[in-house]
Amino acid sequence: MKKILLSSIIFLALLGCKSEIDLPVKYSQVFGKPQPSTGTLSIEVPDCKEEATEMESSSVLEAKQKVNYIFSGAKYLGCKEEGFESFVSFEVPFIIGGVGMRDCRKNEICVASSQNNQNMNVFVGEEIRKKITLIARGFTFFDPDNLRITLTVDNDSGQSLSVRIPSAFLRHEGEEIPLHNTRGGNFPEDTLKFTLSNVASSQLIRGRGVATAMEFPDREYVAPPYK
Repeated sequence: MKKILLSSIIFLALLGCKSEIDLPVKYSQVFGKPQPSTGTLSIEVPDCKEEATEMESSSVLEAKQKVNYIFSGAKYLGCKEEGFESFVSFEVPFIIGGVGMRDCRKNEICVASSQNNQNMNVFVGEEIRKKITLIARGFTFFDPDNLRITLTVDNDSGQSLSVRIPSAFLRHEGEEIPLHNTRGGNFPEDTLKFTLSNVASSQLIRGRGVATAMEFPDREYVAPPYK
């Protein structure tokens, strides 16, 4: 009975495990030519090390194996304990710039322009989406529905920009400010951190693989090509 109870407690605890991918971008890069960059993937794990040893825990070894399966070129950064939580981190490749619908490949994550030249979109290629769905079935402590997708955006345009946020959280000074369909807002000449809403993140992983992070209505409109 005790074993059953302990297993249930561990299972319930693992359901709440967090994961986040942070993609740092500059405004000028997003609307420029495609170029490689790196972001950081963090996944909460039960422990960094096996109990009473210096050996990596089985959860860290599992995370290494499966992250490398999803992201070719992923680099392990280490495991850190923060209070009662432990997080394993990886440097993962992604692409900044170009027109996402045209330039983002099936095995890439991209932060790129929409076809009309006015939106900053996030794209997750079909191959990556399939791999995430596949490994999630056997991944002990990772649930793609709990994956937070964050953009750290540097407005390097030299001016304040008119912006619309479809659905995200602005993370500022330890707070998360919900933004939904905001109009008439201004993006200062600064670096701000936005986390996409659950709906937008779900679109990326379980849906079409594209979500709009920010809209810049003052940018020159380019008519999308007809199919």
